[in-house]
Amino acid sequence: MVDTLITYLPYSRLYEIRKYYIENIKRIKPLHAIVYVDDVFTEEQISFLSRFMAKEFEVRTGFWRNRTACFLQILIDLKKEKIPDALIVDSDNILDNDFSIIDQELLSEYDFYTVMDWEGLARSFIKRSIKLKNIEVNGKRREVYGYKLTGTWNGIFFLGPKQAVRVTQAALRKLNDATLEDIYKAIQSLDPSLANRVVDETPLAILFYYSGIKITPWVVCSRHYYNQVRKSTKNLYTRRLLKSTAHVGLA
Repeated sequence: MVDTLITYLPYSRLYEIRKYYIENIKRIKPLHAIVYVDDVFTEEQISFLSRFMAKEFEVRTGFWRNRTACFLQILIDLKKEKIPDALIVDSDNILDNDFSIIDQELLSEYDFYTVMDWEGLARSFIKRSIKLKNIEVNGKRREVYGYKLTGTWNGIFFLGPKQAVRVTQAALRKLNDATLEDIYKAIQSLDPSLANRVVDETPLAILFYYSGIKITPWVVCSRHYYNQVRKSTKNLYTRRLLKSTAHVGLA
């Protein structure tokens, strides 16, 4: 049983709540549900949200202007409010119907794990992972892997698959408060046009690693409905320049 199901998204993608998040609520049946909405800075936006959002979940708004700061705020809130456990799922993902069975199996051994989508299963993730165990779900075998948070060349710090992140209070207590605050401030100090060039898996990996966590357990258990309209610049040189500048600023 999931205590709190959370998703997070910018104001411009509110439609994904009804398109995907409501379905996750139906499948997971959490005790509580929360939606974090970024890029909210006017009373008119807040008024709209209060009138048109569904009653089955709580809405929390902010003006973080990037995914990483919003995700870190979620972790800060979970620790502060001492929520027993939470499942943080990307707004454009729908979890498998058998998630609850998988969740029960994994929480019996791990205090946190992440979810990979079927569409994103890539050799690069497998190559950097170790096989942890097999579990049986409805007569079928599912592999559970452990992703190494530190690499050598690409993704020196990277959390691993992150379509959803399952955390318990035991895992949250491990997260170093000072490190969490420092990373949050560092991300917020970046120019907004650069902050989103830092994928949130990198700051999260730094947080987890310096909190004593070296491996991310993960399993394939979602469908990712990625909107192809949201494409980054095609100019590889420009993209690399912006990404490098953003990471230097974060450091």
